[in-house]
Amino acid sequence: VTTTAKNRAVSGGPLPFYNSWHSYFAVPEIAQATVELDRCSGWNHISVTNGSNLYSDLIPTGETTPFKGLDGSAPIGGTRDEPTYYDDEFKA
Repeated sequence: VTTTAKNRAVSGGPLPFYNSWHSYFAVPEIAQATVELDRCSGWNHISVTNGSNLYSDLIPTGETTPFKGLDGSAPIGGTRDEPTYYDDEFKA
């Protein structure tokens, strides 16, 4: 997936921009499936104001922590009925 964004304003300054997507994978067995994020740069988990990954308010604090998961070395985990939760905020 390639996305391009351009600010065409002739005055003013830069504004925050985030591009996001929700991936849905159809796999025969989630407990054995792996995902590998692009290693072009390090990935960081974005902290949110309510501090909850499971019930995130999606309001970023500006703080990040290094994220080493989803590097293809380990299965995603969980089961079809209870998959491992990854609906978090990340950035490269």
